[in-house]
Parts: sequence; structure tokens; C-alpha cells
Amino acid sequence: MDENTRTVNRGTGAGGSNTNTNGLNYENQKDLSNEYSIVEKTNSLMKVVFKNYTDKVFITGKKSQFMKYLSKHENKDIPKCHGTKEPDCWFINGNNVYIVELKFQQGGGSVCEKLQTYNYKLRNFQDRYPDKKIHYIYGLHEWFRSNCMAEVYYMKKDGIPYFWGDNENFKEDIIDYIINSL
Repeated sequence: MDENTRTVNRGTGAGGSNTNTNGLNYENQKDLSNEYSIVEKTNSLMKVVFKNYTDKVFITGKKSQFMKYLSKHENKDIPKCHGTKEPDCWFINGNNVYIVELKFQQGGGSVCEKLQTYNYKLRNFQDRYPDKKIHYIYGLHEWFRSNCMAEVYYMKKDGIPYFWGDNENFKEDIIDYIINSL
């Protein structure tokens, strides 16, 4: 492809240098860490209890610790699919594994396609960790409400829980879902 036929996406909302920055900012704003207390902490993992639910203890940690923690339960014959390595947020209580994916978008692009992969990722997690019950949860920026209507429709139809980031009870709603699905 020569210089004259190259497509430039600058300013269109289609990726670019701010994609990761904006997504990380959204993840930090919607982070659930201020909604729990640490009961016990090691170098990489924590036992936590959510506010108002102190009788339920969860294991959580950094994104990178998810796979390490579950490795002893993994069926190594099942390959990892892309996008299932470091969840934005995760909690484990007994055999229940809660994966929370926070998705941010403010312009067009291929991000809607990421919402179409939940069944594939859920299936891969369930096959890799057959003794665990996997719960895949989305925290969605409000942009998706009017720009990914079909994807949100199928998430609802398929029973994939999602929560809107502009809801004032966003964090509490996710926690209530987690607690009530135990």
C-alpha cells in the first residue's frame, strides 16, 4: 500500500493512541476495590469481603494473578483463546469465578465486536476450568447503549449480566449480582 492509499483514522474514534489510556481511565473509575475490605493479603492475592456482605469471603488480586491462581484447576489440554488471560476484575468464592470486564468506548470502531465474544470466552473458561462455575459480567460505558443495541439485546437474551457505567448504583449492582448468584 502506498502513501496515497493509506487510511488515516486520526480523530474518528477508531482506535489510536488514546484507546488504552481511555479504557484504563474507565477501568480505574469503575474499579470495585473501594467496595471491599481486605481480610488477608499476600504478595499477590487478597481475601476480601464486600461492604454489607461481610459473611462472604472472596479471593481476588491483580489482573496478572488470575491465571496463576486458577492454574491448579486448569485443563491444560484446552488452549486459551485470546481475551481470556487477564480479566479487568475477578473474584472467586469456592467454585464460583466472577470475571468482570469493563468496556469503554466513545466513538465508532470494532469495539462492538468485542461484545459478541462473551459466549466464546465463557465456553473457553468453562472448558479450561471444568470444576468451576464461571460468571462473565460486563460493565459497559453508556456509549454501548445506543451504538451496540443488537449486542446488548443478545447479552440480555443469553443471560449475560451487564451493568451501565452511568448508573449511580453501578458498583453496588455488580456486587449485588455477585452475592445473589452464590
